[in-house]
Amino acid sequence: DISHNELRLVKKEAFVAVSIYLHMLDLSDNKLDADSLEKECFKGGMDEQGNFDLFIIHLSLAKNRLHTVHKDLFKYLTYLDELDLSHNPLAPLDQDFVDAINSIKSLQSLTFREVGLEYLPQDFLIGLEQFKEIDLAGNCFTQVDPQLRKLINLQSLNLDTNLMQSLDEESFSGLTNLQNLSVSDCPRLRFVDQLTFEDQNDLRFLRMRKNSELTWISPDAWLTHSRMESHLIELDISDNGLPYLPSTLLHSFSDWKTIQVINLQGNPWMCDCHNEFLIYDLVPMIYNNTPALTQNILCNGPRESHLIKEELMIVQEITQQSELKCTHEKFSFYVRTYNLEDEFPNDMRMERRTKDALPLAIVLTCFIAITGTTALVVYLYLQKKKLSVNIRRPRRDNPAPRVAYFPANFPSGAGYVRQKDEPTSTTEEISMSYRDNEHNNESQNAPNQNLAGNEVLAPKSATTIGNDMERSSSSTGIQNPNCTIEDELKS
Repeated sequence: DISHNELRLVKKEAFVAVSIYLHMLDLSDNKLDADSLEKECFKGGMDEQGNFDLFIIHLSLAKNRLHTVHKDLFKYLTYLDELDLSHNPLAPLDQDFVDAINSIKSLQSLTFREVGLEYLPQDFLIGLEQFKEIDLAGNCFTQVDPQLRKLINLQSLNLDTNLMQSLDEESFSGLTNLQNLSVSDCPRLRFVDQLTFEDQNDLRFLRMRKNSELTWISPDAWLTHSRMESHLIELDISDNGLPYLPSTLLHSFSDWKTIQVINLQGNPWMCDCHNEFLIYDLVPMIYNNTPALTQNILCNGPRESHLIKEELMIVQEITQQSELKCTHEKFSFYVRTYNLEDEFPNDMRMERRTKDALPLAIVLTCFIAITGTTALVVYLYLQKKKLSVNIRRPRRDNPAPRVAYFPANFPSGAGYVRQKDEPTSTTEEISMSYRDNEHNNESQNAPNQNLAGNEVLAPKSATTIGNDMERSSSSTGIQNPNCTIEDELKS
């Protein structure tokens, strides 16, 4: 097991040392592409007969990057039974890939899940007489590919999650050895036509479940009253859109008793006279074999019925057959709409589509909410960032006003105060205005005394300040005859 790694290259004769003992090789979930697998990477050591075969029985190359392979890549895998190439971008299959697969004469099982296939090449899987099983789930087939009809020995076929709209008598024609068939999770499958399983007398396991649009299975899907006995062991038609189930679906009524597992859960069954076989015969039969499988077999109509949402096992206990309504004279199991176009199919399909659309609506609502919240957070962040930039950087069209500088010892009582809307003055203008204001104050205010007879100290004039500065300079030994009050104010 070398899966879930970062392998990008498998060199020539990479497994020679273990060629005798290696029977299962898992190279899935790596990074291998067409050039990563060298031509003779699966070449083994020479045996007594001079062969270089590897004894690998099971090989998985799933979940890689393969879009094709060398036509001789599997040349030495003469014992290979099972090959898994799922989850690779293989579609469409080129001729080298087809030749590589056709060269594995011992191949019995091939898994091709989710590789994007819409069709199979004409000569694909031709000449493989031992081939018995193929898994084509998760691809894009709109019909059962005609190439499959050439695989006359095919015993197991998986067509889950494809795009078929119907199954008919051509779908599985010629596959007389088919024993295991699965056609589930097909969102477009609507009906199963007559003679669809005409050639499948050996069919043992039939699974047609979770097909939300499947509303009709023809009463003649098998050959009715054929002398051939049915070999069905398991019949799973759960979680579809089936409202009715005809008693003549199988070869004969006794064939229902030989089926060990019958799963009818999750369908919108009608509780009227057209489903008497289902309610009073088949459901009790299921209860005797597998009681758990009767718990979700519910009544879904008619609309006016008081039995809606009751389990059919309870319905058959509390009602008599004569009590079931039977109002539709034109009803027919052989018509895809049961001749109930005006009452049943539209309501049923609307209910099924509403049920299927609910998870999608929830996911879409959550996505819109998350997207809206993210956009709001981003918008608020950008607005906050823009506001912070505007606060830090003044606008160019309205610069900050210029404010004059005053020394720390500049008198505060009689200084110049710039009036509103007055342009900013120069230092010289401030000095002259200050002296004018001081002169006016001195002329108006003679030596004043307060009421208590204490002297009121008048603010010093600019001249006084200048004299004080000269005396201070003389005391410190610094002489600067050119220093004036204007210079001081400027400093």
